[in-house]
Amino acid sequence: MNPMEFVWGFLIFAIAYFISAWILTGISRRQIRSSFRGVTPRDIEQALAEAGVFKGWVRVDGEGHINQRLGMLRGGRKGRPVMSFAIEEENGEVVLQIWLSQWVATLGAIEVVHTAQFLLKRRKAFDAAAALEVARTTTV
Repeated sequence: MNPMEFVWGFLIFAIAYFISAWILTGISRRQIRSSFRGVTPRDIEQALAEAGVFKGWVRVDGEGHINQRLGMLRGGRKGRPVMSFAIEEENGEVVLQIWLSQWVATLGAIEVVHTAQFLLKRRKAFDAAAALEVARTTTV
């Protein structure tokens, strides 16, 4: 392989990596809010726990009712993002909000692995809450 081909390949990879990192960072930093009927805040918290939303993350202090830092093997290093959950009743509905309340960005982007893990956990949380709502409000 020609050395210039290697350099061009690496340059294209680096550009694609940083563009995807910036896009994923923008998506991750958005606070998502959804309302559910026929459930209580405790029900939603239990559904999230049963779905495994809290596994692999370490509880920490933060802005939400539940705050977690990506833990895994090193126990939640300070540079890792903090995922915050707010579960509260509002006008007869339970509102679930999930957002990144703390993170460290390098060149304006959070590490791709961390954003991907956050996005997967956030999707799993909303899916679990929606499934609970459907189970509670659907009559067979």
